Amino acid sequence: MTKKQISFWPLFIEFASVVFAVLLALGLNSYKQNQDLKEESRILSKKILAECRRNLLELDTVNTQNEAYLIYLDSLLAQGNEVSGFSIDYNGELLTSSAWKYTQNSKAFNYIDSTLLNDATIVYELQDYYMKVSGEMFQNIGEMVLNSDNIKSSTLIKTSHYFTRNAHEAGKQLAEAYKEILEDHRDK
Repeated sequence: MTKKQISFWPLFIEFASVVFAVLLALGLNSYKQNQDLKEESRILSKKILAECRRNLLELDTVNTQNEAYLIYLDSLLAQGNEVSGFSIDYNGELLTSSAWKYTQNSKAFNYIDSTLLNDATIVYELQDYYMKVSGEMFQNIGEMVLNSDNIKSSTLIKTSHYFTRNAHEAGKQLAEAYKEILEDHRDK
């Protein structure tokens, strides 16, 4: 009986060593994956902020041009029904959201700072709203221009003013949201 007990201990020790080695390897692998996901989350955070910065620059240019266009439309509205024609000069820009969409599908999503995620959600929802308002404006004004034989130019001017004002206000709100997220997360 003593021989069996003595031969059992080396097997037990060997088994325990193998289990320990496997657990250690799994633990190290898990640690490495966590570190990789944290690094990826840091990179994704920077990409979101870079995309917001790039979109803000585009939007600032558009907002400046559309502000001038609104002044032009205001002057036409002040003339009343005396306007015989005018040019439509609204400026728009396709803003990107690829960094945000990629981030949402990434395994590193849960490692990104929750404040940045909340702020980015707000910004990209405003961006979607801005793009929707701009798209609807182009569609409605485009349909009116196609039917311009049946529509007075004063109606077309008023409609252009209405849609441009709405799109411009949405653009200003979006620009402020971009500035806030960039200011709040500039060190990241």
